[in-house]
Amino acid sequence: MRFGFQAPKIALALACIVATGCTAGAQTPPADAVNLAISIPTDIKLDRLLAAGAEQTVSVTAQLTLTNTSAEPVTLQRPNACQAHTWTASDSGGNTIDGRAICSMIFIPVKLSIPAHGTYTGTETVMLRGAKYRDGGHYTLHYTFWGVEVDAPFATHVVQ
Repeated sequence: MRFGFQAPKIALALACIVATGCTAGAQTPPADAVNLAISIPTDIKLDRLLAAGAEQTVSVTAQLTLTNTSAEPVTLQRPNACQAHTWTASDSGGNTIDGRAICSMIFIPVKLSIPAHGTYTGTETVMLRGAKYRDGGHYTLHYTFWGVEVDAPFATHVVQ
């Protein structure tokens, strides 16, 4: 049992995922202290093979900007690096059809500090599973970045 000492940490991480959605150890700033802006393409092209159900992914770059609107520094904390940025995609009916899988990282909190009236900008890659989207479909990307949520609409189109 060489790795026996890690079992409690792994169990804690799994309990966090199951019981609370990994909110243990997370700090959420006051609702008006930090704003999140996102920029993604509004028209995402799918290869015709993706539309036919092939297991391929489409990379979408998300530009994310957190702005601290308060006069005080803000420190954001998440349970682990995976929980610092999560996302799901829903169809026009509000049904979740895609999302970032839960990662198996151990509970090791990460922090991000933003100075008063400061910003933090990050670029993340969202890997959409092409077979989940249809030609002409309208979707919403629900992104949570360091505990702050934002929605971004997009459409998909099949190209030859």
